[in-house]
Amino acid sequence: MFMAILITGCARSAPDLPPDIQEKTAAEAAEILKISADDLSMSCKSILSEMDQLNTSYNIQEATIRSHRGQNQAAGYLGLFFFPAYLATESDSDSKERLDSIQHRFDQLYYLKSIRQCGTS
Repeated sequence: MFMAILITGCARSAPDLPPDIQEKTAAEAAEILKISADDLSMSCKSILSEMDQLNTSYNIQEATIRSHRGQNQAAGYLGLFFFPAYLATESDSDSKERLDSIQHRFDQLYYLKSIRQCGTS
């Protein structure tokens, strides 16, 4: 039981796959991806700039989670024998939620990038 607690405490489930929009019109795809009218008017430069900012934020959130991993593992192992040690773990739920939000925004931006036919720079 304690191992299950340890595993779920450290793990972040994989984000949902973006919806399949291949057979959809542009308007249907924008609605499915919850893309606003303002987003639809973004320039390639704006899209790529936001993607860079999101990538930086993503790396920061991942680093936060990684920084607690050793502490969480040690507390989890001790928690097998001494349950209060488990209370020393960091769930990083805020960072995990932020990563999910970033991934959703990336899905939107990748779609915008594709319909705008933006390059990589």
